[in-house]
Amino acid sequence: MKKWIAVTIWILCVGVGLQFLWSYENKAAISKKAPLRIPASHSITLDARRPTVVVFAHPYCPCSRASLVQLERIFGTFENKLSARIYFYKPKGQTDEWLKTELWRMASRFPNTAITPDHEGYEAKRFGATTSGEVFVYSPDGAMLFHGGLTASRGHEGDSVGTRSLEQIVHQGFSEVVEAAVFGCSLFQNTKDTFGGS
Repeated sequence: MKKWIAVTIWILCVGVGLQFLWSYENKAAISKKAPLRIPASHSITLDARRPTVVVFAHPYCPCSRASLVQLERIFGTFENKLSARIYFYKPKGQTDEWLKTELWRMASRFPNTAITPDHEGYEAKRFGATTSGEVFVYSPDGAMLFHGGLTASRGHEGDSVGTRSLEQIVHQGFSEVVEAAVFGCSLFQNTKDTFGGS
């Protein structure tokens, strides 16, 4: 009898744990309203011939690897039809070397891409970005074409609303879906310890 009670408790614990994990992975971040045009007085240079993908990321966020993998796949398919500007959050007091993580090195391999430290999240705040992996896509004249994430859940690669929207922008110059959920860690974390030291 005691054995069955123990098994039942174990099953309930596993179920609760799986439910928590599922909720965590599928809970979208709360995003601010994206600017319909690229913010004034920004430091971002848009590509004059093709859409520019602006990405804000934390260098130690494990979820953002999936976002960068998605972007890498899109560039692999449409290499000369998109450009990117990736901003890695740099807290006050941290050095440039602190930024040079696996995510930074991964992004540095992308074609048509500029990578820049975002000191104290200055540019992210100007755009209203709050989540690592948050993406803004602008036309050459500065009109917003898409805002959201490139993954369907936290840290998972594969088909998503964001990747389909980028593909539609390449093919048609616009996306029928201009806003999508963002899944990732809070962008403004001051230490890598928040992410388990990864």
